[in-house]
Amino acid sequence: MIERALPANWTSVRLGEIANIVYGKGLPIKNLLPLGYPVFGANGIIGHYTEYIYEDAQLLVSCRGANSGTINMSPEKCFVTNNSLVIDFPIEEEILRKTYFYFLQAANKERLVTGTAQPQVTINNAAEIELPLPPLKEQQRVVAKIEELFSELDNGIESLKTAREQLQVYRQAVLKHAFEGKLTAAWREDRVSGDELNWSNAVLGDLLELVTSGSRGWAKYYSSKGDVFIRAQNLKYDRLDLDDVAFVQIPEKSEGTRTRVQVGDVLITITGANVTKAAFIKEDIGTAYVSQHVALARPSEALLSEFLHWFLVSEAAGRKQLNASAYGAGKPGLNFTTVRLSEPGSLDNPWRAIR
Repeated sequence: MIERALPANWTSVRLGEIANIVYGKGLPIKNLLPLGYPVFGANGIIGHYTEYIYEDAQLLVSCRGANSGTINMSPEKCFVTNNSLVIDFPIEEEILRKTYFYFLQAANKERLVTGTAQPQVTINNAAEIELPLPPLKEQQRVVAKIEELFSELDNGIESLKTAREQLQVYRQAVLKHAFEGKLTAAWREDRVSGDELNWSNAVLGDLLELVTSGSRGWAKYYSSKGDVFIRAQNLKYDRLDLDDVAFVQIPEKSEGTRTRVQVGDVLITITGANVTKAAFIKEDIGTAYVSQHVALARPSEALLSEFLHWFLVSEAAGRKQLNASAYGAGKPGLNFTTVRLSEPGSLDNPWRAIR
């Protein structure tokens, strides 16, 4: 049912009154080929075939399975399987195909889909969908305006992607200059002397009170509530992200209690796809522990946590050293003891063996 009053000269029709609705044609998966005419399945091209059954692009509604109710436009000269309904408009009203491609995308899927365990869209259900029908010339204006605005949105998205990439480059340039001393060069020039002006190289382990990694065997302590359990995925953006957080409940004298985090601790991913990603604990998050995939570095008073964090995420500084030390191409990792060897005052010095 159309819920709002339509503009003058618009009418309301049912989809079955202006289109012929049919199922696509059955095609066994084993008959699909790597080359040929595209075969459109429930929600996209699933392969190719030697024949096509539609010369022109077709408006499709996925009618079986989890994608039921999804609206698609097929490519030209394609085969459409019976996992989709074909909404076939008269050729002289081809503009309807685009008009209702956009309208049906905006419609509530619940108006189309029936069934919960096995959702589907039937021909009868699709035929009963009520649609607004503007005059032909206004349909053309509606479609043209939608495509104009969508084009602007797409261009905006591309611009945002470009800007995001440029910002990342700029961020890394700022970090590089920071650890070369360029960001504070003017500040040093305003001072004649003092120990605060002296830079020196240092091994990170000499500036830490504690370096450790999480214990194994945490799985038996998982719980729906309790203490925060920090995993590698919580560091993947080089900050602490607790949107997808796990919880644990451990005994008071458990070995895992040694990995309880404190405000100011710096955390480093030491295994897996996010290896070298780092974050620091800015504020009290309650009782929290780190997993075996995360190293915990606790700076002494001589090293600012924020300074160490920015050093570790700088591609030209700490991350360069950490990446050079990661082992294993299939599943790269860092031995947490080697974390001690990065040099916060140096960009180029290689890591050295533990003595």
